[in-house]
Amino acid sequence: MVNSKKMTNFVPLPSLDLGSTQLTEKITTMTNDRIIYFTTRDELLRLHASCIVCFKAEGNYTQLILLNGPRYTVCLNLSAMEDALARQLGDDARRYARVGKSHIINLQYVQHLSVPRQRIVLGDGTGQNFAVPVSRDAIKTLKALFLASSKPSIAHQAPEATS
Repeated sequence: MVNSKKMTNFVPLPSLDLGSTQLTEKITTMTNDRIIYFTTRDELLRLHASCIVCFKAEGNYTQLILLNGPRYTVCLNLSAMEDALARQLGDDARRYARVGKSHIINLQYVQHLSVPRQRIVLGDGTGQNFAVPVSRDAIKTLKALFLASSKPSIAHQAPEATS
């Protein structure tokens, strides 16, 4: 027997009529973070949006790479995932950026941009990093975006002369 007092924070999902290949998502707000639900006929994947480091295209599928290491594959191509993020997260979708044909990255985890190496390193500074191969043009655009949004004094600091 389930104690109804303990179920006060339970958010019931509506019944869904899903085909075998159809994927639907539902999002709800819990605390200050968004929870994304990916459901199929047989499975439910529940993720905090802020824990997703990046999305990687794999043909008609998308691999979700989480901060603490796990990876999940969902039956959406990257364009459909991009649309789903915009539709579900609204203004919060701005935390993600499409960089090239095969990746959507979470901008809050960008640690290092390297134009010569054509890669972006994503992580939170606790040890687990993910290198994402990206074109030079995309990295230059992303670098300009970060510099434009930073304080002017941080953007281009010249080294101090020593005597």
